[in-house]
Amino acid sequence: MKRFRGFVIKEFYHIFRDKRSLFILFGMPIAQILLFGFAITNEINNVDIAVLDHSKDATTEEIINKIAASSYFSIDQFIERESDIETVFKQGKVKAVLNIEKDFSQKLIKDGKAHVQIIT
Repeated sequence: MKRFRGFVIKEFYHIFRDKRSLFILFGMPIAQILLFGFAITNEINNVDIAVLDHSKDATTEEIINKIAASSYFSIDQFIERESDIETVFKQGKVKAVLNIEKDFSQKLIKDGKAHVQIIT
């Protein structure tokens, strides 16, 4: 234990004596925090999506219009069949597909819930 303590003290003396070591020890983490704090964000903005609307009624049209009006998503295209989902992803234009089930508004009125699937 005495040897370890001596080793730690020696290293502290070395670090505080050498300006480059001090910069690496304290300056680099501060620079990384400042850089990554502004450069990296987990906020979602302008995600291109495709919409597969099986229902095609007024309720789903209103939902699609609200999604299109938001700054988070931009509707890139509308697709007609579930088999087109894989093709759309392979083209690389969209990052997600909004899949609205058939008879959406009827199920929403009758059961109080309806399903929307987001495929990413």
